Amino acid sequence: MRERDDVKWSTVVLGGRQREAPPAEVQSDPGRLAKWNADRAEQDAETRKTLDDLDVFQVRGCEHDELVACGHPSSGDGVATDEVVCFQAPKRAQP
Repeated sequence: MRERDDVKWSTVVLGGRQREAPPAEVQSDPGRLAKWNADRAEQDAETRKTLDDLDVFQVRGCEHDELVACGHPSSGDGVATDEVVCFQAPKRAQP
């Protein structure tokens, strides 16, 4: 196992996803389209920050080569616990 400081978990998870298209009535209205795009960009930024707070590791063994992300969940009051939670990359995102 080795730490991968060069890999952002948001890129692993979100990298190749298809973006949702705005509804037709939004596409045809420049003001509504700008607001729709701004709202999606804000949501994406929040999601990326949350995902990028995780530490990324590359693990190898038993003919597998996987990326995992690990972090310390908070207790609800913003304090990280001593628990560690890890997530495996989606299959489409494996190296």
